[in-house]
Amino acid sequence: MQESASTAIDMYRLIALVNRVREDDALAAELDAVWKRPDLQQMIDERTRVVVDADLQALQHTVNALNVASGGGPQPYASVPSTRKAISIYADGIFDLMHSGHFNAIRQARAMGDRLVVGVVSDEEALQTKGIRPIYTEQERGELVSGCKWVDDVMVGTPYAVDMAFLEKTGCDYVAHGDDFAPCADGSDCYAEPRAAGRLKIFKRTEGISTTRLVSRLLMAAENMKEESPTLEPPTSPTTSTHYVDWSLNSDRASKQSLMSTRRLMQFINQGRKPQPGDTIVYVDGSFDIFHVGHLRFLQQAKATHGTFLLVGLYDDSTVAAVKGVGFPVMNLLERTLNVLAMKVVDEVLIGAPRKVSEYLIRTYDIHVVVGGSILDELSLGKQPGTDTDDPYAVAKKLGIYRTIDMRCGGEEGDEPILTFRDIIRRIVDNRMALLSSIGQRQKKEDGHYAKTTGPAATHKVQEL
Repeated sequence: MQESASTAIDMYRLIALVNRVREDDALAAELDAVWKRPDLQQMIDERTRVVVDADLQALQHTVNALNVASGGGPQPYASVPSTRKAISIYADGIFDLMHSGHFNAIRQARAMGDRLVVGVVSDEEALQTKGIRPIYTEQERGELVSGCKWVDDVMVGTPYAVDMAFLEKTGCDYVAHGDDFAPCADGSDCYAEPRAAGRLKIFKRTEGISTTRLVSRLLMAAENMKEESPTLEPPTSPTTSTHYVDWSLNSDRASKQSLMSTRRLMQFINQGRKPQPGDTIVYVDGSFDIFHVGHLRFLQQAKATHGTFLLVGLYDDSTVAAVKGVGFPVMNLLERTLNVLAMKVVDEVLIGAPRKVSEYLIRTYDIHVVVGGSILDELSLGKQPGTDTDDPYAVAKKLGIYRTIDMRCGGEEGDEPILTFRDIIRRIVDNRMALLSSIGQRQKKEDGHYAKTTGPAATHKVQEL
């Protein structure tokens, strides 16, 4: 305890010294001049400056806590001065069936600069390059990307290959991409020109999540649904779905999927926001499995219409399985948590939320409004008759705090509902043959990248930001 107190005092003295320097105009000017020295700028890049700035700010938070505990007030923090111009980053992708790997790539790209422009590859370009049309349209993919909290601007319908002429058109200084090779339809490097010009930044591709595996899981979900939903007719022609799905789910890489750490969770939480006095806390819940534009619109409308602080409850995997049936959830709880945390409209996530909204839950989180949708995306797909018959929102309705959002496109009776999970399954069924033929190619590419970047034989490693 004595050693801990001594360390805290030393930290306090260090911050106090820094603050005294900044309060002295002459010393502050001298410090600023040192930071502007060209030779120092060459030795200490901006990334180091940011790290130093973050360390000092963390120390300042500690000092503020000590000041408050002793009856004083917090001291303002002045960041380490920067003289460089703002850096704009361009990052692109197809971003179909968006998952935490996509969002982590966007997060890392944003960390490389001060502003991030994300390009969403057009449907036609994706078809020509990948040989398959995306499940989500380019407009839906663009809307999802724009909802991500690390994105400043979005360009929809961009080319798959990025040359210098296009990079200049974006107004960005650099293009960022993962450490996996991105080939054009002819096998050439999609980023050859920016790479040659020294304007390509590389971040680490996210392990533990794969579009290929998600497609495999969705194909299995479609198989499970064909007897449970007569409106979803599978193709009658024989396929090799079992072979490809087994390969994806049971290969050596399958054991390396869905990796999660507290560090990754904290990266997505970032600094977060706590409810403030005067906030109206809105609670919504669900599985949010395979996060789609219908989810995003629902969350945005719930917050915009009913409150100022959005708390999202995510059911655990066993609850989703009980509600939806065999093969669900497609994404596990932690994967779904990261997807929801990546949305700028979300303030906080309740991980493993109960199916029924109890009075205890409402009081504990000081919830003012509970919101549900008129078109439920959580409808049972394989639930046994007679199970889960109680209204999960009965308490909220009794308290008079339950509200419903109309989930139809125009909000009028007869209008088509916005995208739901069932719509995704229908698209999967319609594109099943093309998806199956692409799984093998995707799997080989992912296995090749994994062999290249991990393990004792790895020849190319990139540190994650």
